[in-house]
Amino acid sequence: MRKGTRFLLFLSLLFLFNAESGFLFCQSKSISFRHYNINDGLSQNTVRSIFQDKQGFMWFGTKDGLNRFDGSSFKVFKFSPDSELQDNVFTRIVQDKNDNFWLGTEDGIYIYDPRAERFEQFALTTSDSISLNGIVSDLLLDADGDVWIAVEEKGVFRYDFNAGKLTNYTIPSLPGGMKMITLCAEKDGVWVFPYNLPFLRIDKGTGRLSEFRLNDDPALLHQLGEVWKAKTDEYNQLLISSSTQGLISINTVSKTHRVLLNKDSSGNQIFARCIEKIDPRTIWVGSESGLYIYDT
Repeated sequence: MRKGTRFLLFLSLLFLFNAESGFLFCQSKSISFRHYNINDGLSQNTVRSIFQDKQGFMWFGTKDGLNRFDGSSFKVFKFSPDSELQDNVFTRIVQDKNDNFWLGTEDGIYIYDPRAERFEQFALTTSDSISLNGIVSDLLLDADGDVWIAVEEKGVFRYDFNAGKLTNYTIPSLPGGMKMITLCAEKDGVWVFPYNLPFLRIDKGTGRLSEFRLNDDPALLHQLGEVWKAKTDEYNQLLISSSTQGLISINTVSKTHRVLLNKDSSGNQIFARCIEKIDPRTIWVGSESGLYIYDT
């Protein structure tokens, strides 16, 4: 399966397009979509994560099973009494340097060996016995192949792949607020986005955790709500999709921001869930109200 189909398939599964926003916009670009659901073999219609592996297979984590798609049919993996897999809600999927899959669930991390077709729960703890058990809200690999995991109410973990060591970083949260944490890798570190609080950055070399604040509007970071996705670029920009401010761009050097897309054609607030930079000038934004194509 060609990698170019990945994001189109991603959008067709995750978003319902309405006539005012995404659908007409896509028609003008002559883009077609194929919709897959349970009638096509998908285990469940709520897709929480999408990943394309090194062989080109598409993987879909749903609220009821893990699905592998070969371009024509789905293979479904689910909990069974004789399996190590104890959870059917798959929140994130990545593939490590050994080609094993790391699977974020609501019961911690599972590792899937595609050669043996075997699941194993990741049981390693930190030096002070903190485990990864809990709801995994984000999961990524950095450029060195180390694994970063965000677990609700436990903070952020880094697994040093070569040393086999797990480290935990405590992340502040609002009392009574959502506990989800979003991650974004960059050179020499990882950005951390807690709910309605200033961003944090973990320096990989020193292990130091520092707080990031805006110079032009310090209160904004307390008003973003849920940050669902973030991406960095070579110009020191952070692109962020949020529940209350839509799509924003932040310059991490000057500590200033621009609101790129926050209202629809009727003046309603855009709840931006995901972003994909198609080329240097084009950003696709998946939202609760459809698909937007932003031309920079």
